Amino acid sequence: CICGDVIDSEGLNAENRDEAMGRYCLAEKLITGYVEQLRKYFDIQIRLCVGNHDITHMTEFVQFAAICDRDFSTTELERCYRDKITEDGVVCIYVNSCLNNGYEIGGIDYAHLEELLKREKKETRKIIVMHHTVMSMYEDDRSSIRNAAKLVLLADQYNVIAILHGHIHGEN
Repeated sequence: CICGDVIDSEGLNAENRDEAMGRYCLAEKLITGYVEQLRKYFDIQIRLCVGNHDITHMTEFVQFAAICDRDFSTTELERCYRDKITEDGVVCIYVNSCLNNGYEIGGIDYAHLEELLKREKKETRKIIVMHHTVMSMYEDDRSSIRNAAKLVLLADQYNVIAILHGHIHGEN
C-alpha cells in the first residue's frame, strides 16, 4: 500500500505540471525497481491512495497510478475504491482523506465510505487504507483527519480489522 504523498509538492503550483510529472517519474522508477525485486520472491500488487501533496496535482497522480499499478479513474482516487486482496476474502477500501480535494486538513466523505462498507457482507473482514493519520498526539497538529470518532464507529460497525495510514507529523 502506498499511502499518498508520493511527491513533495512544496513550491509547485498547478502550472508546474512538467516538474510534478518529473517527480512522479522518479518515484515510478524507484517503486517499479523495488517491485521487480520483490516479484522474484512474492506475488505482489501495488495499491495506492492519494495524499495531500498528490491532490494538488491529480492529473499527474492518475498517470503515475496507471504506470505503477493499474488504470484508476480520477473519481476512484478522489473518493474511495475497494479491492479484494486475499483468497479468504479480506477487502481493502482505499479512502481519499483529502476531503473535497483539500490539502491542508484531513477529512473523509463518510457517506461514500459507509456506502462502500455496506456493499460488503457484514462478516467480510475489511481494511481501510488512507493517507492521513486517524488521530494526532499533538493539539495543534493538522495532519489527522477530522471527526475521527465517526471513522472508529464505522470500523466497529462494519468489521474493519485494521486501518493503515501514511501521513504523520511529529516533534523532536
